[in-house]
Amino acid sequence: NNDGRAAGERLAVNPFNPSELFMGTRTKGLWRSADRAQTWTQMSSFPVQSSSDGFGVQWVVFDPVNSGAVYVGSYTTTSIYRSTDGGATWAALPGQPATWPFSVPSGTKPPAPERAVLGPDGNLYVTYGDLPGPNAMNYGLVEKFDPSANSWTNITPPLDRAGGQTAPRGGFCAISQDPTRPGTVAVSTFNRWYPVDSVYLTHDGGGSWIDLARIT
Repeated sequence: NNDGRAAGERLAVNPFNPSELFMGTRTKGLWRSADRAQTWTQMSSFPVQSSSDGFGVQWVVFDPVNSGAVYVGSYTTTSIYRSTDGGATWAALPGQPATWPFSVPSGTKPPAPERAVLGPDGNLYVTYGDLPGPNAMNYGLVEKFDPSANSWTNITPPLDRAGGQTAPRGGFCAISQDPTRPGTVAVSTFNRWYPVDSVYLTHDGGGSWIDLARIT
């Protein structure tokens, strides 16, 4: 029941080879099974081999269209890594958010990737927080990565000004999508508390958002 329990998913099955699984761990990097989880081997090729923070490698997402492509998010290095050769080699995604796009107090940790989905539009949608939560998360982002252009777009939902929110408060964590409707993604706030935590829904890849707390 430690902090960081909302991150994920740490375990993923290769859609092109169901016998192969990748698993991110809190302290020992990324692991691979080639025999349906009967045995496991730590992936020495992955940039994060150990973590002392207790959060480590938070999620794994296989690309269901491009064989060999996989994305992995690390809290320890506040970075997302991509492999295009099934995990033989890895590189950090270029241009990923390393600082906050708004003013934060000195000592605030940089954005760490909490969860991610790869949409049918080919884009990687990622939620971020400064801390792992749920006991603390002060700031957050929602970002969209276009693998074809290696470009990022900040698609964070707007402040809840109708509820009195005048500055960023709390982060974002849960994320889901409609696999049959490109650009349809839902994200949840995390630790916003007041006026209310909410779920935001977009049908245009983050260009606009519907605050479900305002219509229910």
